[in-house]
Amino acid sequence: MARYLANKCSIVSRVDCFLEKSTTAFGEKLREQVEERIDYYDKGVAPRKNLDMMKAALETVLTKNKRWIWKKHLLNLQ
Repeated sequence: MARYLANKCSIVSRVDCFLEKSTTAFGEKLREQVEERIDYYDKGVAPRKNLDMMKAALETVLTKNKRWIWKKHLLNLQ
């Protein structure tokens, strides 16, 4: 579980590095995924995939502010 959490923190820090403006959307979505992973160990319900979570976070950010400037690396997620 510690490696799983460290992986999520690493992903969020990399995303934050490539953003022009800061947002909490990616961290919140990946936190939900960590909580789903805990539920997986408790109840057996599989967590959503990283790609699904990143797309949901990107949609959240884009609907809140459509004028954000994204670097090329994040545009590859769509």
